[in-house]
Amino acid sequence: YFRYDRLDAEAYRRGYSFDPQCVDDQTEVLTTDGFVRFPNLTTDHAVAVWNDKSGNIHFERPQCIVDKPHTGDLLKFEGRRASLCITPTHRQPCSPSRDPRVLRNRTRLLWRVKEAAAIEQEAELNVPSCGTVSGGVHLPRAVVQLLVATQADGTYRHVHCQVEWHFSKSHKVNRLIAVSRRAGIALQKYQCRDGTVILSAGPAWYTICQEWLGREKVLSRRFLSLDLYSLRIFVRELGYWDSRQTTRQAPSLCYISAIEQNVDIAQAAGVLCGYRAYKSRQGDLWAANLTRKVTTSTIAKPGFSRTPYTGHIYCITCSTGFFIMRRDGKVCITGNSEVADLMNQRGLKPLHQRGGDFHINAHVHDSLFLSVKPDAAYDVAKFLVDSLERPRTYYGIELSMPCTVRLGRSWKTTTEFLRLPDQTTFDHAVHAVMEGGVL
Repeated sequence: YFRYDRLDAEAYRRGYSFDPQCVDDQTEVLTTDGFVRFPNLTTDHAVAVWNDKSGNIHFERPQCIVDKPHTGDLLKFEGRRASLCITPTHRQPCSPSRDPRVLRNRTRLLWRVKEAAAIEQEAELNVPSCGTVSGGVHLPRAVVQLLVATQADGTYRHVHCQVEWHFSKSHKVNRLIAVSRRAGIALQKYQCRDGTVILSAGPAWYTICQEWLGREKVLSRRFLSLDLYSLRIFVRELGYWDSRQTTRQAPSLCYISAIEQNVDIAQAAGVLCGYRAYKSRQGDLWAANLTRKVTTSTIAKPGFSRTPYTGHIYCITCSTGFFIMRRDGKVCITGNSEVADLMNQRGLKPLHQRGGDFHINAHVHDSLFLSVKPDAAYDVAKFLVDSLERPRTYYGIELSMPCTVRLGRSWKTTTEFLRLPDQTTFDHAVHAVMEGGVL
């Protein structure tokens, strides 16, 4: 339990003031719909969350979306491959070493979670940039390859429900014929007088393309639902049709497109299958630079700064404690709004060590979620209310925290007390909730 004599002004400020652990309004979150800016994010979106033990990624709906006004300094960490603008108490996973042997080993022992204010004092910041998705839709290798070839160089003939390719380079003709044969798609070949070749696929392939590429023939969000194997085939195939040579050794590529959505999907797909990826503008084109050689991004000390900020700050709560974000076209993994471990760092004994009657499930900003045995519920609630509502003097100002107590069999509570009632009334409400009723 939290000893009363430990709740001095400083401990109260750092452990109980629920300082926001958020990002700025320019931060985007990776979802099944692609990257979505925080102001547009809803609980209907499924966000990509990262497991620091395994490096796996899966999609889930956020348990909570934090959206709060904020005036004060934010810490900005700006590098060539990663960009963060976060509050000083924000939780950030980082690696203590740039050694490639260490960075390739993504075990929990190598990842540390630190507050942004503590990272500010260090020489550099190494953040995870990608993972490997679990689950998803499997497509045959040749079908994925043919979809990429269609988006890159195909043309719809809507009247005849056909797809055509017009090539002057023999290696593209040979590759397309080989891929279509493996996919079981018949092609008609026409030799033009100027030496170019036209290849045509019939209505069956046209229908599949409409489903995955739409009428505008762009990479759709459906590609983000693919499994790990299919995603890796997808990313590699992008390098054969719409890419530039990179200065890095394989497997690296620079995918380019005049359509920003194509680059967004390519970047997201790369992150989901183990590629570090960042998006940039190259003249009139968009580019996604992807590499599997390095899976972290390094921000050096000169990229650390504090910036005044007035506006809304955002974050989410998710099951793993980490989610995939993008800012300024640069993708990395950051922590969610979870401060239970922050209490330990402040030297305060966590409540779940008090006994086996209850367990802290989440401690987010101004909300504490606990699983409590019915016969211990009142004692736990009274302890918390008495502790938090006790007036304290902080820099000459007397502060107290009015507490609302909610009861329920799930996170969607059914009974609420603005003030803690007597034990008889409280126990009656607990039994009503346990029996599935409402007080």
